[in-house]
Amino acid sequence: MHFFSMTFRLGLLMAVVCIALSSCSKLFSPRGIGKIPDTDQTETLLKAHVFHLADSIGERNVYHPGSMERSARYIEQKLDGMGYAVTRQAVRIPPSGKFGAVKDWTAYNLIAIKKGTSPRPKMLIVGAHYDTKVGMDNWHDHGPARPSRTGTPGANDNASGVAALLETARALAATSTLHDVCLVAYANEEPPFYQTPAMGSAVHAKSVSHHPGRKKSSA
Repeated sequence: MHFFSMTFRLGLLMAVVCIALSSCSKLFSPRGIGKIPDTDQTETLLKAHVFHLADSIGERNVYHPGSMERSARYIEQKLDGMGYAVTRQAVRIPPSGKFGAVKDWTAYNLIAIKKGTSPRPKMLIVGAHYDTKVGMDNWHDHGPARPSRTGTPGANDNASGVAALLETARALAATSTLHDVCLVAYANEEPPFYQTPAMGSAVHAKSVSHHPGRKKSSA
């Protein structure tokens, strides 16, 4: 009797699953009047961004200023091609032995604004850092920097994040938003700058903290 009961329950469960699966196309069919994104194209573009940043450019940080600048220009060019005006926000690296050879140096956050239609817009900030971790004694160290050692090409830390940022920007460019959307590619998020005043997101947060809900950026 117990066996029959268990068999019946299992059969009933399988029937429910089959009915649910047959209804999935209805449950997850698109709603509203928005344009359905071309997921194949999006996948291709995401891959292209990751490969360009991590493979064509590779390690990118202020200890390798050439690749850092190439990365910044790539992001700027992509955003500019979508119709955004991009501003550079200075992120100064103060004189400090902690930062080694790049003390008293300037990196840049890259900022683009999608204006909302509201007369009193709030602001949503979407960001991703475009620098990668410089070589150190051990992969888990936060310093000191060893630029002569191979760092990381940063495919998933954080070329993938930059790719998502760029494709979010592309999607937003084709539609209207009620509120402002601030798209930011941050510099200096990796050690030895993490949790210091030279961290890009900290600089940007400070620039907007006195004006909640309003655009505030500096070149």
